[in-house]
Amino acid sequence: MFIPTSDITQAELISAIIRNPLTVTPNTTVMEVIAQMSGGRTVCAVSQTTHSQEADLVIDARSSCVLVVENNELIGIFTERDVIKISVQKRNLENLAIGDVMSHPVVTLRESDFTDLFFAVNLLKQYRIRHLAVVDEQNQLRGILTHESLRKQTRPVDLLRLRLVNEVMTTKVICAAADVSILDIARLMAENCISSVMIVETQKSLTIPLGILTERDIVQFQALNLNFETCQAQTVMSTPIFCVNVHESLWNVQQIMEQRLIQRLAVTGTQGELIGIVTQSSILQALSPLELYKLTTVLEQKVLQLESEKIELLENRTVELEQQVVVRTTALRKKVEQERLIATVSAQIRSSLSLQNILDTTVTEIRGLLKCDRVIIYQFYPDFSGIVIAESIIAGGLSVLHTHPNDPCITPEYIEPYRQGQIRVVNDIYLESITLCHQETLIGFDIRAKLMIPIVVEDKLWGLMLTSYRDTPHHWELDEIELVQQLSTQVAIAIQQANTHNQLETALSLLYQTNQNLENKVQERTQALQNSEIKYRNQSDRLQLAVKSAQIGIWDWDISTHAKLIIHFNNKLIK
Repeated sequence: MFIPTSDITQAELISAIIRNPLTVTPNTTVMEVIAQMSGGRTVCAVSQTTHSQEADLVIDARSSCVLVVENNELIGIFTERDVIKISVQKRNLENLAIGDVMSHPVVTLRESDFTDLFFAVNLLKQYRIRHLAVVDEQNQLRGILTHESLRKQTRPVDLLRLRLVNEVMTTKVICAAADVSILDIARLMAENCISSVMIVETQKSLTIPLGILTERDIVQFQALNLNFETCQAQTVMSTPIFCVNVHESLWNVQQIMEQRLIQRLAVTGTQGELIGIVTQSSILQALSPLELYKLTTVLEQKVLQLESEKIELLENRTVELEQQVVVRTTALRKKVEQERLIATVSAQIRSSLSLQNILDTTVTEIRGLLKCDRVIIYQFYPDFSGIVIAESIIAGGLSVLHTHPNDPCITPEYIEPYRQGQIRVVNDIYLESITLCHQETLIGFDIRAKLMIPIVVEDKLWGLMLTSYRDTPHHWELDEIELVQQLSTQVAIAIQQANTHNQLETALSLLYQTNQNLENKVQERTQALQNSEIKYRNQSDRLQLAVKSAQIGIWDWDISTHAKLIIHFNNKLIK
């Protein structure tokens, strides 16, 4: 988060003052001062605890400047930049008093006036300094403020996360080759009033950073009495150089600086080329009132842009939803029409025994729903030839009803996949992989795109249902294919029902004929029996008459067997 200055207490402001800076008298030699400044860096914290961070602030302040005090009154300041200036001048530092080279008068801030953090930040920026001495009412030294001590009081987590490296980095980076002397490096720093020089090399016209030398390094080299004219940069530079990209947030940059105990990071491109540098001063500058005002303006613009984008997104979403509603409504309407068609055909199958009426209704309804040019039902003969038995076609179309199309490509091998339920989808006969002869056949029947569904009845290929477009290609949708498949199934049911009905009619006819034959035979047999009965009755009557007329009786004699059978005697004679 970022703490506004109004929310920073006076105690927190006062805690930003480093109370025990390095101080010397005016008579102290420059070499003694450099030795004290250099000695502050001999202690290194092993971990970044709160205590070690505070200690590091003190070490950083004592290593970067010395305050010259006489009779408890602040009279001058000597910084790393002053070391650079006298190093370039090649002056004898052993007998040179600090009072002769110190900067004065010193820019100070009364502790009682330190009520606004940004007031101190603006003083640093106004006088282009990095150390601000804090004094009391008697001009006695109370401590110093630095970029880092001020920055830590702001705790600008959210703010730094909003700012990117490319917003604050310095693109004009002073560079030097690895073989230049330390003296040349110091001159570059003095001439350009900078605190660091990047050591680079050129690779394929790209400037690649190798290391870095800072003002603090120059102070260390002076303390070590290195020969500035003969010592080359490559032997003493800090390497490897730590780098970030232009899109990194300042918060991540600050984290890296704190972890690595450094104050500068090189900014590199995608190929490792140097494009800028970001420092602690850059981060503090990002927290100045002017920068915050600019940031506020930018944020307001971003808010307006986000609101505009939000409105645009909502409008687009509304349009998108409306389009989705239209699409879904159309799809539902189409689905309802398809279900209605299936229900119509199913109902007709249940209510009608006329297969031709069912087929005619099916092709008419399909063409009306799909808005295609032609729908036909083709029935196979046993020799794989066939006939178009139902058709629905647009006005002016070439009718093939009751014709026997001759397609030389239709063979048993061609037919078998259809018997197994395979369908054939052709979006454009000129783009699909089909045989030339079949293509020519389709052209002859005014077919540009087709959907062919088999009609299988009792595991036998009864025929095909062909839906087609005449002049234009057509991308067959899944729901269209499923609709025609379902209707082909209904047609197969109707055909099977018609076949069953025909078989029943044939069986009934045969049964009726058989019954008629039996009835005729019964009538003939009955008539024969009736005739026999009449014959026997007549014979019986004659026999009775003969018996009455005979004196003794009547008998029969079988000449072949000599068997004698007496049939009847006259009762009168027996008595």
